[in-house]
Amino acid sequence: MYEKSQYMSNLVDALLLISRTEKKNYKINLDEIDLSVLAESIIDDMQIDADQKNIQIKLSDQLEDSSFIGDMTLMIRIFTNLISNSIKYGKNYGNILINMKNENGLTILSFEDDGIGIPKDCIEKIWDCFYQVENSRSDNKGFGLGLFMVRRIVQLHKGSIEVFSSYGEGSRFVITLPQLTKPEEI
Repeated sequence: MYEKSQYMSNLVDALLLISRTEKKNYKINLDEIDLSVLAESIIDDMQIDADQKNIQIKLSDQLEDSSFIGDMTLMIRIFTNLISNSIKYGKNYGNILINMKNENGLTILSFEDDGIGIPKDCIEKIWDCFYQVENSRSDNKGFGLGLFMVRRIVQLHKGSIEVFSSYGEGSRFVITLPQLTKPEEI
């Protein structure tokens, strides 16, 4: 009963977030965020799930200054979703590597795993609302909303996201975000 209520609560939260962010007048709340601290906190929160599959999560922090101006709640959603997917679709005794770097006025975040990967014919569809790759996700308890939300959040921050994946070998999601000096810039 508790699991079902959590499932429904998560679904409602996801749908409300999508509904809010789809409005034309939606404004993100901008704060100064320490991306290194954010990443470490989320990794700590997700370590139990990773440990169940003996997956190692590594943070390769290449940021001299890891401060970033963005919406804290939405950035948490990005990190949580991408790390959660890497664990969920990761192989036992696998690895997840998170890279962060600043380059030419951009913050580049990379989430890479050596999990099951995404079939080539599904790559473009993963961004669609409610889409889930069928064949290798039999125990999936998701909604098919996570990557749709991630892309929307990246767009709200005036950034871009790409995925590189080989089926059976893993996936790498690369997010490129502009570095802002003040919240008024978005």
